[in-house]
Amino acid sequence: MNTNNIILLSVGLPILIVIITIVAVAPLIRNLIKTSAMNQQLLVKVQPATATILNAAQTGTSLNDNPQVVFQLEIQPVEGPPFQAQARMFVPLLQMALAFPGNRVEVRYNPLNKQQVAIASFRVPRPVTESGFPPVFVQTDRR
Repeated sequence: MNTNNIILLSVGLPILIVIITIVAVAPLIRNLIKTSAMNQQLLVKVQPATATILNAAQTGTSLNDNPQVVFQLEIQPVEGPPFQAQARMFVPLLQMALAFPGNRVEVRYNPLNKQQVAIASFRVPRPVTESGFPPVFVQTDRR
């Protein structure tokens, strides 16, 4: 190998690797930004509702160690019949315990396209006894 080929490989190969990496990663970043922007718009411009989580699964993507989760939801709008839709969001690790089937969440949805749904907040489930009422905790004085 002559000197020109060595220089070409030492300069050209890293540049080629960087270009390939940018081309491969750019669509992923664009998709994350698009999903986040759509969720922000939904939280501001649309109808509030309550939903029940039917299913929750991690997508394998994380941002700042917060996993992205896709939720299958049954949404109960204030007016109209319930409907099902999917929502994706990055769930903070401290809220992962609330992302379980059966839990209720506050959502926002686009009434013109009911498949556009964003989760606004999780509800903390309250313990319930067999009678349907929250349990009563009585502190006893133990000596």
